[in-house]
Amino acid sequence: MNAALLIIGLLLAAQAPENAVTSDEALLPDGQQTFVTALHDRLMFDLAEQHCLRQQAAATSRNQQALWQLLITDGCEQKLPLLSAKQRPELVSKAATDITEFVNERLPGPATEILLRVRQVELLASAARFECLPELLTLDPAHPPQTPLKLHAPRRQFALAACQQGTDFAEALLKHLDALRADLDPTLVRSCRLRLRFALAHCTHTRSRLATPPEIPALLKQLDEQTEVLIRSSGDADRFAARLLLADSLLDRRDFPACQLQLRRLLPDIRSPGDQTAATTLQLRALLLQNKPSEAIQATLEINDVAQRQNPQIQLLHLHALLRRHELLLELQKSSPQQQQSLLSTATEFQQLAQKLLPQTSGVLLEATQRLQQRFELSLQVGPAAATTLEQISERIAAADFQTARSELRQLAASSKQQSVSAFSLMQAGELSLRLGDWNAALTELEQAASAFLQQQNPARAASADLLRLYCLGQLWTAAPDPEKPIRQTAYRDAVELHLKNYSAQKTAFDARLYRIRYLRAEAPLPAADDVVWLLQQNITTTPSSQPDQTTLLCLLADLLITHSASHAATPNSGHNPHQQQLLNTFREYDALNPHTDHPALTARSLQQAATVLWQPATDSNAIDWQQLARAADTALTLPLNNDSATDKHNTHRLPDDFPELQQRCVTAARCTRLLAACRLLEPDTITTPLLQSITASNPELRSLAIQLLLPHTHDPAMPGTPQLAARLSSLHQSLRQPTDALDQQLQWLSLEARLAKTSGNTEPLIRHLTELLQQSLTPQQLSQLAAVAAVLPPQANRNPAASPGLISFWQKIRNQSKSGDELWLEASLRLAEAATVAGSRKEALRMLQVVSVLHPTWGTPERLQRATDLQKQLESAQ
Repeated sequence: MNAALLIIGLLLAAQAPENAVTSDEALLPDGQQTFVTALHDRLMFDLAEQHCLRQQAAATSRNQQALWQLLITDGCEQKLPLLSAKQRPELVSKAATDITEFVNERLPGPATEILLRVRQVELLASAARFECLPELLTLDPAHPPQTPLKLHAPRRQFALAACQQGTDFAEALLKHLDALRADLDPTLVRSCRLRLRFALAHCTHTRSRLATPPEIPALLKQLDEQTEVLIRSSGDADRFAARLLLADSLLDRRDFPACQLQLRRLLPDIRSPGDQTAATTLQLRALLLQNKPSEAIQATLEINDVAQRQNPQIQLLHLHALLRRHELLLELQKSSPQQQQSLLSTATEFQQLAQKLLPQTSGVLLEATQRLQQRFELSLQVGPAAATTLEQISERIAAADFQTARSELRQLAASSKQQSVSAFSLMQAGELSLRLGDWNAALTELEQAASAFLQQQNPARAASADLLRLYCLGQLWTAAPDPEKPIRQTAYRDAVELHLKNYSAQKTAFDARLYRIRYLRAEAPLPAADDVVWLLQQNITTTPSSQPDQTTLLCLLADLLITHSASHAATPNSGHNPHQQQLLNTFREYDALNPHTDHPALTARSLQQAATVLWQPATDSNAIDWQQLARAADTALTLPLNNDSATDKHNTHRLPDDFPELQQRCVTAARCTRLLAACRLLEPDTITTPLLQSITASNPELRSLAIQLLLPHTHDPAMPGTPQLAARLSSLHQSLRQPTDALDQQLQWLSLEARLAKTSGNTEPLIRHLTELLQQSLTPQQLSQLAAVAAVLPPQANRNPAASPGLISFWQKIRNQSKSGDELWLEASLRLAEAATVAGSRKEALRMLQVVSVLHPTWGTPERLQRATDLQKQLESAQ
């Protein structure tokens, strides 16, 4: 229901006398309502909300502001079913809170407050209904009447809480209406009372679908009374909604004749395509609950209106009907060739429609589509009857009742005469044993599952079961006492090798090679590198999304080559054997295919080359080129970290547990290499005269090489003494910098000095240099460059007694040299207010903020506005 369109007349009639505004003042500008509605129809909800908020802030009439708020709420309600289960409660909470804050802060009149509160109740009732929609659209005909829908606990709790809150608000508003009806327009009172009664009925209906079985009869009786009142008191426009609600509740009770009677009574009241779709949806659900999928399919094919036939909800019910017909055909023990052909065509049609709907749906409809697809795949594997049993067990798993679920799976495997059911049940039981940490039980169950899948000639599923068995063996090896570790290790290694032999053509070979790399990495890095090369040669798009990406594999290859180089560093020329050279060529191949300088192949090879230089024997004839080493390490540090790609969040047991740390270890090694190179380059006792002259005469490249490593990860225990080294480099830099340097050269040094100041904690040299530069004649661009450097100083710089006066002086000069309202002036004003706050001059700081807020309320950028707002709130709360 578009509340803003519905109540605009009521709002004007009810509040025009109170506010003494004309209709022109209260109405929205021409075309604005249509514009926002068009944005909603095109699903541009965020853009519509931003537009409404801007217009609401500019509106002077209380009625206009209320109408913009109602349009925002309309967008929230339409957006709600398109969101995921996690996002829906957040949006409802925000929308309901926004209405409450609007009412409290804008102090509207009684009519406006009633209208906004009614909209709040309707939003809560809709949110609760949407939570039930995936279950209603996919409900099994075997689901008994007057039993609760099986929602997951968080969704059920949210729906019931929304119903309770909506009911409480509605009942309170009805009493409030009775008390105020003498002061309000009668049309407004009747409209609000009817809408509240509809919301109450919808909340009762939702509660009847989620309550415990003993509570349901009383709720249904209450719902009958509410719908009867609605049908009697509704006009033509609302009678359809009341009868539809009654028919829906009769369908919940499986009273199909009464439901069909109500559907026939609906026909004269249908006034829009939306009404027709709602009636058709209810009719299709009734056919499905009577287990008449063929009739439901025929009904969808007979829909004349193309737009209605292509409605996502209608298509979803068509998909559900195809699933039910497919299961009925599967249950026929002796089917004819015609039935077999029908089975095949139904399965094909289901898969085609599912593939069409999955990318086209979102939110509740996507959840329903995925549920139907999962049921289809499960029934294909184990049959419809076993699929129903397994779905019931899945509900226990969702409720974290793993022990009971595992027990039921074992019973199902033992009692079933179908090999497919036994294999699937044993596989799931093994996965639950993994969750419970019962490694021995999991080992037995997964081994039996793999054997059963092989008997079914299903090597892919057998490989999946055997891969989980490898994980169990690895856990038993890790947890074994020291005397048993060699035996467990041998069993694990033998199992990995056997898996690679038996399932070399399966996708699990990818994981098994990762397992083998894990135990070969330390003792035989070059054979392990061969496995990495094999993994790199696979088509990365065909591997599961949980597997490491190309960047991670290249980093792993570099790590293995580094390990080999380090372990053979004492042996002359051992780092250049043909095998290692062949592996290094792998990087070059990727370089040829991807010539970009930021490609991970190049950066990973740079890391390997840096380690080779570092660990080669240092002799007079083979001295280490520290500049080359520092440059190679600098290139390696551009390797992007992507730990998410190395871990499957849902099946973390499939990967070695230390694998996600691989990239971080490689980058830490590069930082240590670079740190050593920087010290060698810059410490006085190792700097030769030509190198010192080179540093003094060159651009900041060499100094940047050492200084850039100091900012990130200063807490890394592998890099002790970083602040001290930063102070040493700062001192060296100050000694090399000449006052006679050109202005452009001095500006070039600033970013370097800022990094040193931030790492060493000593901002005084930087502030002194900034202040010196302000004395010169600067262009606006150069002035912006100075301010940008000063703006990144850490907050503690303001608290440094030695640096604070210089910093305040700097920002005062920036402010004086800038034009009121431009970016530098606004940034300087905020910085001065922050400095005044730190110095204890809170009143002065607050005065400065208030003056700027009046002159330039936006503060130039949203980020600066947020900083100013937070500081002002802090100062006002301290008064």
